[in-house]
Amino acid sequence: MKPVPALISLLLALALSQPGAAAQGPEFGVEWAYSPTFFNHYLYNYLDDDGSRVNEEGWDLRYVVNANVGAHISWYLSDCWRLGVHTGYCGVYEGRRMVPTTLRATWLPRGRRSDGMLLMLDAGAGWAVEAVRRPAILSMLGGGYRLALLGGMSLDFMLGARLTIDSPMVRKATGTGYVPVEDIRNDQAMYIAVSAGISLNF
Repeated sequence: MKPVPALISLLLALALSQPGAAAQGPEFGVEWAYSPTFFNHYLYNYLDDDGSRVNEEGWDLRYVVNANVGAHISWYLSDCWRLGVHTGYCGVYEGRRMVPTTLRATWLPRGRRSDGMLLMLDAGAGWAVEAVRRPAILSMLGGGYRLALLGGMSLDFMLGARLTIDSPMVRKATGTGYVPVEDIRNDQAMYIAVSAGISLNF
């Protein structure tokens, strides 16, 4: 989990480096994204039913349809920098769904109340719905376009690349079912996805 504190520290440093922080109330938002996963790399090491050690490593190019729904609460540290906490429900791979909690830094070069491009960096952890040995590491880098609306509301259109490092359940090489947790020595999987989404902020 060491990359998560490092990424969160980077997000905070980027946001706090912007001068002229504005003292404003929080902003809320709801978000939806279509995020198909197209690449999976895995490395498993475990004891099988007969006591033999099994080592599996490989990769898979496969189009797996996923979607994310979520909400956020954010604060503007300046007119151009926003820092927010995001959570919700997301799919990361086939049969793998999570409840994420991430910190997202968003840069709006033209300011929060103007139409214009945006850049974002997101990092945090995800807790699997099915089973979990340890939280997954979630990160996303992307950009998009903000459409300013009436009453201080805005609509963000976003496109990004998402990386997930997970510890999924491992299917047995012989027999059926999954390997018991106590027999697993390593169960790391990495998923890469493209995320296209929209966020309503108010």
